[in-house]
Amino acid sequence: CGFLHEAAAGLLRGWLPHADGTSRRDAALVQHYLPCLHKLLSSPQLDPRPLLSILLNYVRRGLMGQGEWAELGWVLRLVRQCLRHHATSVRALRDDLAELLVAISERARDPDTKDQCRLYSQVVASPEATKLCLLMFDADAPARGKAEGGALKGREGVKRNLFRRAS
Repeated sequence: CGFLHEAAAGLLRGWLPHADGTSRRDAALVQHYLPCLHKLLSSPQLDPRPLLSILLNYVRRGLMGQGEWAELGWVLRLVRQCLRHHATSVRALRDDLAELLVAISERARDPDTKDQCRLYSQVVASPEATKLCLLMFDADAPARGKAEGGALKGREGVKRNLFRRAS
């Protein structure tokens, strides 16, 4: 697993954008690695910040080409994967995720993609973002265990903590 993370870090390092938005590797090639990046994001040990930065640069520069709709769909899947597997660190990723979702929404032409961006933006901006992510992906909730200082035992524990009345 450590070898995979080192290889991923080497791959991502070449695409990290410089201050002027350029990168060492051709950012247009990111499209060929989207399924691989999807798999990488399923690892909770991998820090998603560099990947979010690369995706933001990719979307902002409009490097999608002819398959823009499909590629924006892939980038949105990557955001969903990040919310799913990094739910306990969503607060720390809030700014990066929000910026990426705005960029996707601005480039997207279809209303479904814009609606998904709006939904994920609201989840990320919520003070209860971690709990909402756990609710959205409730099949994974029991495996995650604790989130933000409280034991959340499955979907019911999350709902009980999320919807309890403020005292």
